[in-house]
Amino acid sequence: SAQRETAIALFNAARETLRTRHGLIIGSPKIIFCSTEKCQSTFGLGKKAGFTFGAFGIVIAPRGWKEYYVAHELIHYWQAENFGSLVLLNGEPWLIEGMAYALSNDPRKKLHEPFDTYRHRFSVWHRLNEDIPLRKSVGDVL
Repeated sequence: SAQRETAIALFNAARETLRTRHGLIIGSPKIIFCSTEKCQSTFGLGKKAGFTFGAFGIVIAPRGWKEYYVAHELIHYWQAENFGSLVLLNGEPWLIEGMAYALSNDPRKKLHEPFDTYRHRFSVWHRLNEDIPLRKSVGDVL
């Protein structure tokens, strides 16, 4: 179907952008792309555009069908795969969320707080550590 093709294209584009721009190697997570409100509420997404269930998989809400939202969730998946699913709950929020907002190419100039502060803090930290592979620099903080 056209929806399935769109979902696959979004996943492939987001994964490739993360690989080429940031060197993040992301496998093939299980992803559910919800296209209805019923699907969205089944997974308890509320107003979220997407949610990553550790290394188990990702659910994308109907409004999350944008490359930067998919990339955001793929970054969380990468974090869980590399550092364990619990980092998504217990890791430094400025690093976990800041990384996802900063590296996903989210076009919004201003995010709701505390996420704008997290994104800025990660961006400053990332520039200071740009000569260190991301997996190592992130791992040193987590």
